[in-house]
Amino acid sequence: MQPNDGFGVLLPLEEKDVKVFFKPISAIYHDFNLTVQTTMNMKSNIRLRCQGLETPLKLTNTVLKFASCCPGDRISHSIFATNTTSTEQTFEFVAPHANKSYLSISPNVETLLPGESCRLEIEFMPPMMSTEAPAAVVAAEPVEGEEEEEEKEVVEEEEEDVEEEKKMETTPRDSPIVNYCEGEQNESHWNTSTNDNFDEPWSVHSRWSLPCFIKGNSVPLFVDVNTTLVKRILDIATDSLSFGQLAVGQVKVLVLRVRNLGSVEAPIFAEGLNSTGAFSIVNALRTIQPNSIQTLSLQFAPQAQGVRAETLVLRCPKVSE
Repeated sequence: MQPNDGFGVLLPLEEKDVKVFFKPISAIYHDFNLTVQTTMNMKSNIRLRCQGLETPLKLTNTVLKFASCCPGDRISHSIFATNTTSTEQTFEFVAPHANKSYLSISPNVETLLPGESCRLEIEFMPPMMSTEAPAAVVAAEPVEGEEEEEEKEVVEEEEEDVEEEKKMETTPRDSPIVNYCEGEQNESHWNTSTNDNFDEPWSVHSRWSLPCFIKGNSVPLFVDVNTTLVKRILDIATDSLSFGQLAVGQVKVLVLRVRNLGSVEAPIFAEGLNSTGAFSIVNALRTIQPNSIQTLSLQFAPQAQGVRAETLVLRCPKVSE
């Protein structure tokens, strides 16, 4: 019973909706009474009837909670579907209002032989918002002397641009929860209205039910997906750097700029690179002040032939808290 496990208070002439959830543990017919009792010892009985059914398709997870992400990111979860019957089963998943939920599932249509299983990937990919700072791929050779002064001027100009963008941008907040269940949905969109109360960071919380229709079965299955969008605080110019071809023994440096779009200091830490590998960070990492930029010089120095690829992870525990 929800909300509050069936407990509540009704004021004079007040009405409230109470949801009754039923989860059968066996494929039998159920018939029983639900008793509603008040503190004045007034009782009412509600008859509940339901037929439990064996599902022809078993899902490893029916409730998914995605980690918080920023507009423009992409995250995914995987589940497995298994045919529990002795006959072939064909099913289809539907992502409700894909242009609003930003959810997709692959494969969304599949046929499973008896006892066969398949992997399903549910992806959440919200689009970039207009309030996001523009990203640009920046590449540069190692700077010295006059080139170093020119690099400093470029960074100062970009810091001024970021500060100007922060003054002009609006702060979307308090976007309502989006619900989809059995064909019903509350309309929602990006809320770009300004709000003078900045005590609570901006976020968008959504809850969607992905129906799974099984051929020859009138009762669909559902996978509940919970997503949370938060405002981007740290932004990098690009998520991929290509050093191209380089002779063994030579060194090449590319520049990566990290922006702090928030209002607090952001100390960053790097991990993921092989300490004895061909990639390294030349300069020291420092705390990025609000509305500021830090330039990272990434070096590639191959010691042997072959293709090299590594993933650099930048973390800021202070911001993630």
